Amino acid sequence: GVGVKLDGKMVASGGDIQVTGVSGSLYNRMHLGHVSYRSKTQHITADNIDINWSPFQFFSEGIAISELHVASLSVESTAPSEEPSTMPASLAPPFKIGIADARLDKVTLVSPGGNTVFEKIHFTLSGDKSQWQLEDASALTPFGQATASATIAATQPFKLTGKAGLTQVTAPAGEKPASVALQLGGDLNVLNVTAKGSAGAATAD
Repeated sequence: GVGVKLDGKMVASGGDIQVTGVSGSLYNRMHLGHVSYRSKTQHITADNIDINWSPFQFFSEGIAISELHVASLSVESTAPSEEPSTMPASLAPPFKIGIADARLDKVTLVSPGGNTVFEKIHFTLSGDKSQWQLEDASALTPFGQATASATIAATQPFKLTGKAGLTQVTAPAGEKPASVALQLGGDLNVLNVTAKGSAGAATAD
């Protein structure tokens, strides 16, 4: 393959992207040492990104990524947005995108009130002009082990279906781990959530 060694900065829609420490091959495996994206309201950084893909798949399948591994990702809100929230016109990607095996070792959400850390994130993601599909998602959160899968339409009103769960990692002696199971439905205008949970002898619906 063709070797790559690049450092650079480019302007994206709404912000600046800086990429350093790029090596590997454009035809299969690439390594990115550090990626930084800064906009008016957010600063996102990622370290040690490894990606395995084939650019030739773009012509037949869109962007197909077989492996994506990120050692650490940080998301910091630097300023509140001055623009009111609005429903997007579309969620459809410009071409078909698929990630067969995504792994993020550590994700940190930075806020003035303190940082929240998620670890061992794993998921499969695919998107096209009709829908996005998240499968086999899991993560270790400060509240327990989380799992999720969901499908959302790429066009308004963005109908969605899905399920999610959260299970206590370490339960008190003699008790079953507390857990909650969610069923999601509806759309982004009206989201329907059905929850069932248990903690010790208590249950909730």
